[in-house]
Amino acid sequence: MNKYRYGLRGDIAHAVSLQHIANFRDLIQKAYSATVNQQRKDSGKFKQQLKVKEFSHKG
Repeated sequence: MNKYRYGLRGDIAHAVSLQHIANFRDLIQKAYSATVNQQRKDSGKFKQQLKVKEFSHKG
């Protein structure tokens, strides 16, 4: 099972290592879930960067 964990991306492997994995099926499901969560986080960061900041003009 460890050889499959070592093949995962670092951030996904870390997220999966924090959970109990009983078999290969669990590993796949948890790795997929971690990937989706990471994509959601990355998407949110990207959208935050695209927002136009409004400045109030005091004069």
